[in-house]
Amino acid sequence: MISYQFAYLIGDLILLPLWLFLFFYRKDLRREILLCSLLFAVMSPISDYVYISDYWHPQTFITLFKYHGIAEPLLEDFLFGFFIGGIATSIYEEFWGKKYAKRINRKHHWRAFIPFACAFVFLFLLVTVKVFGINSMHASALVFFICALVMVIFRKDLWLDALMSGLLTGLVMFLGYLIFFGIFPQIVYQWWKLQNTFGVMVWGVPIEELLWGFGLGAMIGPMYEFFKGLKLKNLPD
Repeated sequence: MISYQFAYLIGDLILLPLWLFLFFYRKDLRREILLCSLLFAVMSPISDYVYISDYWHPQTFITLFKYHGIAEPLLEDFLFGFFIGGIATSIYEEFWGKKYAKRINRKHHWRAFIPFACAFVFLFLLVTVKVFGINSMHASALVFFICALVMVIFRKDLWLDALMSGLLTGLVMFLGYLIFFGIFPQIVYQWWKLQNTFGVMVWGVPIEELLWGFGLGAMIGPMYEFFKGLKLKNLPD
C-alpha cells in the first residue's frame, strides 16, 4: 500500500479557507461557529472510531492507539470535525443573508432531548449489534436525518435552514473530495471499504459521503437556533 501518511491532514486543510472566511466575515456568527466547531471536533474522533470498523481505514502521521490493527487518526478527525461543524452551522446564514432576529418560547424544545437520545441509542445498536446489517456510515446518516426531522417537527420555521444547510454542506464535501481525490487519485480504493458501500460513485466520490454530508448539515444547520430559541431574518441591504 502506498503511504498516504499526511493525506488526511491535507484533506482537512482543504476546508480551512472556507471556515476562516465564515468566521472572520460573519462576526455575528462567531460564537455559534466556535461552539459547533468545538462540539463536533470532540465528537468526530469518537464517531470515526466506529467508521474504521466497517467503512474506511485512513492513515495518520501520529499514532496514539490502534483499533483492529488500524491507527486511529485522532488529530485529523479532530480537525475535520472542527472545520465541518463550523461550516455546517453557518453556511446557510451566510449564503442566504440571514441573521438572528429574536428569541421565542423554547420551553418545549427540551422534550426533543428524548428523541435525540433515542436516535443515538439507535445508532449504537445499528453499528454494534448490526440488527439490520447496516454499516456505520449508513446508520449515522440515518441518525442525522432523524435528528434534523425532530427539530423541524418542533420548529417548522427551521425547515429551510435544515434543507439548505444539508445541501450546502453536502456540496462543500463534494467539492472538497474532488480536490482531495485530484491530489490522491487512488486513495479511495486504498482507504475506503467499497464492498460495504452502495457501490454508487458521483464523479469518483462514494455517494455515502454526500448523504452523510447532507444529513450532517441538515442536523447541525438549525441546531444552534433550535436550542437557543432563535429566529432568523434577512440581513439589511
